[in-house]
Amino acid sequence: MEIDIVYHNIKKRREELKISQRALASKLGYKHSSSINKIELGINDIPMRKVEEFAVALHTTIEALMGWEEFNERQVSLFNQIKSEYGKNAVKLLEDFTRLNEAGQNMAIEQMSVLTESQRYAKR
Repeated sequence: MEIDIVYHNIKKRREELKISQRALASKLGYKHSSSINKIELGINDIPMRKVEEFAVALHTTIEALMGWEEFNERQVSLFNQIKSEYGKNAVKLLEDFTRLNEAGQNMAIEQMSVLTESQRYAKR
């Protein structure tokens, strides 16, 4: 993700709702508000399942937090199908891929080809 849009959107939504970092931390089971601060700054990464918990706590959608609002309904449906069929990592891979320019996408494809040809990384 970019300067991680999800972290920016978490902070933005928390501020819209006028919820303190301490209150959000408590809602999500974090011991300290500094955990929320570090997430909002992009210092601490969060797994997809936690993004779902943030969406619930902030009364919004995963799509809104992930910055997928610009996607149309068909695209969101496609992401959900991919998640269902291939898992969250496939969605993350696709999400990151769509943020690359053409040269970056070509490089990513080349790197994936190298990885899939390697016995070490390929499924058996």
